[in-house]
Amino acid sequence: MGAYAGRTELSRDGLSAGSLDLRITGLRPSDDGQYVCTVKNADAYDEATVDLEVSATGADPHLFLGGYEAGGVRVLCRSAGWYPLPQLLWRDARGQHLPSVSQTHSQDQEGLFEIEGAVIVTRSLEGPLSCVVRSSRLQQEREFSLHISAPFFINAQPLIVVLVLVLVLLAVSIGLGVYLFRKQVTQRRELVKKDAEQGKSPFT
Repeated sequence: MGAYAGRTELSRDGLSAGSLDLRITGLRPSDDGQYVCTVKNADAYDEATVDLEVSATGADPHLFLGGYEAGGVRVLCRSAGWYPLPQLLWRDARGQHLPSVSQTHSQDQEGLFEIEGAVIVTRSLEGPLSCVVRSSRLQQEREFSLHISAPFFINAQPLIVVLVLVLVLLAVSIGLGVYLFRKQVTQRRELVKKDAEQGKSPFT
């Protein structure tokens, strides 16, 4: 198979003792799976199956602030270089798990996974926030923490207030425009009626 060219060799050092080892170098995620060793001669046949589990521990997670959303701060966590697909978990200051509002993953040309998750942090969750990326196969995890302080939430509330004010002003403007338009139409009708009673045209 072309995928294994230059990466495999058979070690015959133990052949006299019944051992023939296959060495695979430059392991890739695509090497994950079952391998069958077949032994046969003119009178006998036997085979054995070996499961090869390939694993890779990725980079430390990185946290990013994604802006204000739903009265809180959107925080993103991203980590790459994992195999197989890892878990991404959030923990608050007390170590309690937080639900992700979104989670996506992608796979590069080498078969390694990148995972990204997001959580909305509100004032009630002020304090250390941890993102944990965990490999269930290796029983290993990488963690990164970010301290969310009160000043981050100060700007979230004004945005809501500004939005409400804009909507109120828009409604008032529309209402005032409709009122002035109706008033102008009414005045125009009264002027036409008055001129008609006097026998004059309002357009002369």
